[in-house]
This record gives sequence, structure tokens and C-alpha cells, in this order.
Amino acid sequence: MSADGDAFLFGARTVLQYLTADKKDKGNKSKGRRVQVIRMEDLEKAEPPLTQRVLFSLALFAGGDYNTGLEGCGPKLALEIGASRYGGHLWTMARGNNWGKLPDWRDSLAGELRNDSEFFEKKHTAVANALKKSFPDQNVAKYYMREINEKPATTAIDWEKEPDIPGLWEFTGEWFDWLHRHFAVKFVRIISVALLVRTILRCMSSKTGRPSNLIATVSKTRGEGAKEEAMIKFDRASMVGLNIKAERIVESHKGNLNQVEVKDDPVWLSPLACSGTP
Repeated sequence: MSADGDAFLFGARTVLQYLTADKKDKGNKSKGRRVQVIRMEDLEKAEPPLTQRVLFSLALFAGGDYNTGLEGCGPKLALEIGASRYGGHLWTMARGNNWGKLPDWRDSLAGELRNDSEFFEKKHTAVANALKKSFPDQNVAKYYMREINEKPATTAIDWEKEPDIPGLWEFTGEWFDWLHRHFAVKFVRIISVALLVRTILRCMSSKTGRPSNLIATVSKTRGEGAKEEAMIKFDRASMVGLNIKAERIVESHKGNLNQVEVKDDPVWLSPLACSGTP
């Protein structure tokens, strides 16, 4: 789940993006969220196909995680370049880390951009003039290639393996600076919903009963069929198993957070796939 298109370049096959955040109407009823599902297999069937090779050119020319792109080059032109033979040549040079033909590639592309071309809908003189010797940054290309070439092998979900909650809490402290009581509350609030969903899915897949650490009640339901939802209240602290009170309260570290205790506010879950959900 990300708003970052580079996720596809790094090997993601499905990306979920929020289109709207929660909003309240005059009756103070939640309108919910709209989520866009983008699949790589659909991008690859587009015209022109948005393959990893094309997305690589998009990142270098229009900007991405590691660079701001080529001055004056927008996404539309970047995609045209990626779909052309110039995108293919750039991909080949980057994959092989062989940049010997880069000056010829750059001069030829600049010429195509300045004149009427079979590859581009119109002339792009300003972009051609921006094609200096420093473009593309080979270190940036290497960063992307490292991400592409070093993707970990995908494995099936092992529902029986318990999440390493202490290890995850330690990880967020090291990398996100989530430390002390205030951020422990935030950690529990976020992780507890994921653990609740995981527990329900595991119970459904194995036909097992409700685990002892799940204390939950369904407050009410709404919708019908595939749109049916249930409001579930559960003990978040017990679900996560993190000792909140063992964490210090450090006022100077809390930022804009002010909670020091976990609130068991209910959550809406959808779809409600089975009767008797815990």
C-alpha cells in the first residue's frame, strides 16, 4: 500500500492507493475511503506496455526516489522515451553497467527531440538542451538496478509463524525513531488492526477457535453482501502483547502525540466473510 509508483519498479505486482481520506458528513457518519488497486499485469497490457524497462526510463527522466529527473521532462515524454528504442538501449546499458555508448545514445536522443521524430508526438527542444553529459546519473541508475536485481525471493505466507512483535518494535525505534510511551501507543494502535485481521484469516483457514489473546465483540454491522462490514471492538494491548506501561513517558520526544494509554476504539472491517467472526 503506497502512493509511490517506484514500488512497481522495485518488483511490486499489486499496489493499493488511497484516493480519499475519511470524511465526515453533516450527520457525522463516516463516508469511508476509496482505494485504487493497480496491478502490474494490467500496466504490462497497456498501450504502450508499462513494463519495468519503461518505468525505469520514467524514473530517470521524470524523477523518482533517487533523483528529480531531467529538467523540463514530464511523465508523458518520459513514457514515450521509455517505450522507444532509446528506452531499450538505456535499459540495456544500465543492466550491464556498460556505459560506453552513452555519449552516442545521448546525442542521438537529443537529435530526435529537436526534430520531427517517429517516436515523439512533437519537438522538445528544451529537453534536448538539458541532455548534458551528467545525464543520466549512473549512480542513480545503479541504485535502481540494485533494487531490481536484489529482490528477495517471494515465499508463501506461513500462518502458523508468529510475528516478531518485540523485533518489529525495536525496528521502528531504530528506523522511525518510535521510542518511549507515546510511540508505543501509536505502534499498538497501528499493529493491532493488522494482527486482528491476521488472526481472523488464520481462524478461517484452519477452522480453529478464537485464540485466548483475542477479546473482541461485534458492536454492529452495516451493508449487504460484498459490502457488509462489522464494527469490532477488541483489546488492542492484549492483541499486540507490548507492555505499554514499561515504556517511559518522555515529554520532549512525543512530537505531536499526546496519548499515553491505549484506547480500544472500534474498527470497521470489510468484507465480513464468515458468520461468527470473533
